[in-house]
Amino acid sequence: MKLLTKILLFNTAFVGVFLSNKAYANIQDQFTTNAADDDFKATKCTDFSTSGSDSLSNVYDTSTTTGVNYKSCYSQPSVYKFKLYRISLCTSSPLVGSKVDFSSCVDTFNNSAGVEIDLGNLNSTVALDNSKSRPPSGTYTDMLMVMGNSFTLKGSYTTAVTTYNTENDSSSHGGKFTPQSSNANPQEFEHSFAKYGFAGTGCDYAYQRTPSDGQIRATLTNNDSSNDNLTYQTSVSGGQCGGTITRLVGNYIPNTPLKITDETNGLELQFVISDGGMQIESALNNHSTGSSTHNKQPSWAFAGDFKPKFVAF
Repeated sequence: MKLLTKILLFNTAFVGVFLSNKAYANIQDQFTTNAADDDFKATKCTDFSTSGSDSLSNVYDTSTTTGVNYKSCYSQPSVYKFKLYRISLCTSSPLVGSKVDFSSCVDTFNNSAGVEIDLGNLNSTVALDNSKSRPPSGTYTDMLMVMGNSFTLKGSYTTAVTTYNTENDSSSHGGKFTPQSSNANPQEFEHSFAKYGFAGTGCDYAYQRTPSDGQIRATLTNNDSSNDNLTYQTSVSGGQCGGTITRLVGNYIPNTPLKITDETNGLELQFVISDGGMQIESALNNHSTGSSTHNKQPSWAFAGDFKPKFVAF
């Protein structure tokens, strides 16, 4: 687990800082509290540089099954960029009904134009707008983030065969890995959620994953100019996600809620990349190079998830 720490002081002027869904009338019916229902269960990729064993020479045999002849794991990217529009603390779930419900939420950041964030450069400072008000004292069970509909990533992964670097894949909604012999340096790629949502094909418009310290939920929405009227995009058209998908809304529900009292001086905000923010997918006998040498090696690249964490002080 890697941490990106930001400091958010409310009492000063300084701020530093993916299975097909059934159609339901209310988005909350898409989520459960059972980790067995999670959409993605991949674990952290094996560190082959320290394994010292040829038996651990490929990604496929040490990863989690995500489809027929496909397996995935999480790794750490060197670039993880997205546009951030809003961060809110909520006393109940905002992912209910037919659109995001902000009635129990208080904003700690809200910028209708959005600010680009890069979590790949860990421990760097990201400038965010100052919070306009101090959150009222109380218990906050949900941490909400409104983001753009695509992420930009870059990264490398080394196995016993060679180092594989990312590059953009114009035929896909994500990226791909190619050996450093043909791709000397990792290139940025875009993972877009506007076509398939959280799926590789078809449409997944809701997502949940349950790490040890809470649960991550996400859904697709449209937006208006203020990012207030966020209607869930749950329709399917032509086998793909329907409607206009312009926002990804993520909600983190920690096992231990955040408590703010009258004695709370401020909050430390951490962006936590859990298990790694880049998904590496491998196939049993297929690779973009067409060479059997690279079978079971990194083939496709997608964005993994992350979560916000607030610590009161």
